[in-house]
Amino acid sequence: MQILEDEVAHLREVVMLLRAQLSSIQSTMHMLQKSVSSLQDDVFEEKMEALDLEFGSYKPAKEEGDTEGDSDNHSDDRSDAANDASDGANSDGGDDGGNNEVNDAAFDVFNRNDCY
Repeated sequence: MQILEDEVAHLREVVMLLRAQLSSIQSTMHMLQKSVSSLQDDVFEEKMEALDLEFGSYKPAKEEGDTEGDSDNHSDDRSDAANDASDGANSDGGDDGGNNEVNDAAFDVFNRNDCY
Protein backbone atom coordinates (compact mmCIF):
# COMPACT_ATOMS: atom_id res chain seq x y z
CA MET A 1 0.00 0.00 0.00
CA GLN A 2 2.90 2.35 0.77
CA ILE A 3 4.25 1.83 -2.75
CA LEU A 4 0.97 3.05 -4.26
CA GLU A 5 0.92 6.10 -2.00
CA ASP A 6 4.50 6.90 -3.00
CA GLU A 7 3.62 6.53 -6.67
CA VAL A 8 0.59 8.80 -6.30
CA ALA A 9 2.72 11.42 -4.52
CA HIS A 10 5.35 11.18 -7.26
CA LEU A 11 2.71 11.51 -10.00
CA ARG A 12 1.26 14.56 -8.26
CA GLU A 13 4.71 16.17 -8.28
CA VAL A 14 5.11 15.34 -11.96
CA VAL A 15 1.70 16.84 -12.75
CA MET A 16 2.61 20.02 -10.83
CA LEU A 17 5.89 20.31 -12.77
CA LEU A 18 4.11 19.71 -16.08
CA ARG A 19 1.52 22.36 -15.26
CA ALA A 20 4.30 24.84 -14.46
CA GLN A 21 6.05 24.01 -17.75
CA LEU A 22 2.78 24.34 -19.67
CA SER A 23 2.16 27.72 -18.10
CA SER A 24 5.67 28.83 -19.04
CA ILE A 25 5.23 27.59 -22.61
CA GLN A 26 1.87 29.36 -22.91
CA SER A 27 3.40 32.58 -21.62
CA THR A 28 6.28 32.31 -24.09
CA MET A 29 3.88 31.56 -26.93
CA HIS A 30 1.78 34.59 -26.02
CA MET A 31 4.87 36.82 -26.03
CA LEU A 32 5.93 35.41 -29.41
CA GLN A 33 2.47 36.03 -30.87
CA LYS A 34 2.58 39.63 -29.67
CA SER A 35 6.06 40.07 -31.17
CA VAL A 36 5.00 38.60 -34.51
CA SER A 37 1.90 40.78 -34.57
CA SER A 38 3.99 43.85 -33.83
CA LEU A 39 6.46 42.95 -36.59
CA GLN A 40 3.63 42.37 -39.05
CA ASP A 41 2.18 45.75 -38.20
CA ASP A 42 5.56 47.42 -38.66
CA VAL A 43 6.34 45.68 -41.94
CA PHE A 44 2.98 45.45 -43.66
CA GLU A 45 0.98 48.38 -42.34
CA GLU A 46 2.44 50.82 -44.85
CA LYS A 47 2.02 48.45 -47.80
CA MET A 48 -1.45 47.11 -47.08
CA GLU A 49 -3.65 50.01 -48.06
CA ALA A 50 -6.83 48.12 -48.80
CA LEU A 51 -8.12 44.60 -49.04
CA ASP A 52 -11.06 44.28 -51.37
CA LEU A 53 -13.28 41.81 -49.52
CA GLU A 54 -15.69 41.43 -52.41
CA PHE A 55 -13.03 39.99 -54.71
CA GLY A 56 -10.44 38.98 -52.13
CA SER A 57 -7.74 40.89 -53.96
CA TYR A 58 -4.90 42.93 -52.54
CA LYS A 59 -4.55 46.56 -53.56
CA PRO A 60 -0.95 47.73 -53.05
CA ALA A 61 -0.37 50.96 -51.20
CA LYS A 62 0.87 53.97 -53.08
CA GLU A 63 4.62 54.19 -53.21
CA GLU A 64 6.30 57.32 -51.97
CA GLY A 65 6.31 59.91 -54.73
CA ASP A 66 3.43 58.29 -56.63
CA THR A 67 0.86 60.62 -58.06
CA GLU A 68 -2.89 60.11 -57.69
CA GLY A 69 -3.26 58.24 -60.99
CA ASP A 70 0.04 56.39 -60.68
CA SER A 71 -0.25 54.35 -57.49
CA ASP A 72 1.04 51.18 -59.11
CA ASN A 73 2.12 51.09 -62.73
CA HIS A 74 2.56 47.33 -62.74
CA SER A 75 -0.62 46.05 -61.08
CA ASP A 76 -2.18 45.22 -64.46
CA ASP A 77 1.04 43.54 -65.59
CA ARG A 78 1.10 41.38 -62.46
CA SER A 79 -2.54 40.46 -62.93
CA ASP A 80 -1.96 39.59 -66.59
CA ALA A 81 1.09 37.51 -65.71
CA ALA A 82 -0.85 35.63 -63.04
CA ASN A 83 -3.70 34.98 -65.48
CA ASP A 84 -1.27 33.84 -68.18
CA ALA A 85 0.42 31.46 -65.75
CA SER A 86 -2.92 30.10 -64.63
CA ASP A 87 -4.12 29.71 -68.22
CA GLY A 88 -0.89 27.98 -69.19
CA ALA A 89 -1.10 25.58 -66.28
CA ASN A 90 -4.69 24.70 -67.11
CA SER A 91 -4.36 24.37 -70.89
CA ASP A 92 -3.87 21.04 -72.61
CA GLY A 93 -2.94 22.23 -76.07
CA GLY A 94 -0.69 24.64 -77.85
CA ASP A 95 3.04 25.19 -77.86
CA ASP A 96 4.38 24.86 -74.36
CA GLY A 97 7.96 25.64 -75.27
CA GLY A 98 9.08 22.08 -74.54
CA ASN A 99 7.78 21.89 -70.98
CA ASN A 100 5.76 18.76 -71.67
CA GLU A 101 8.89 17.00 -72.92
CA VAL A 102 10.73 17.95 -69.73
CA ASN A 103 7.82 16.78 -67.57
CA ASP A 104 7.54 13.52 -69.52
CA ALA A 105 11.27 12.88 -69.11
CA ALA A 106 11.07 13.53 -65.36
CA PHE A 107 8.05 11.24 -65.10
CA ASP A 108 9.93 8.50 -66.97
CA VAL A 109 12.91 8.78 -64.60
CA PHE A 110 10.71 8.22 -61.55
CA ASN A 111 8.84 5.33 -63.15
CA ARG A 112 11.82 3.32 -64.41
CA ASN A 113 11.98 -0.25 -63.20
CA ASP A 114 15.77 -0.26 -62.88
CA CYS A 115 15.87 2.39 -60.10
CA TYR A 116 17.60 1.17 -56.95
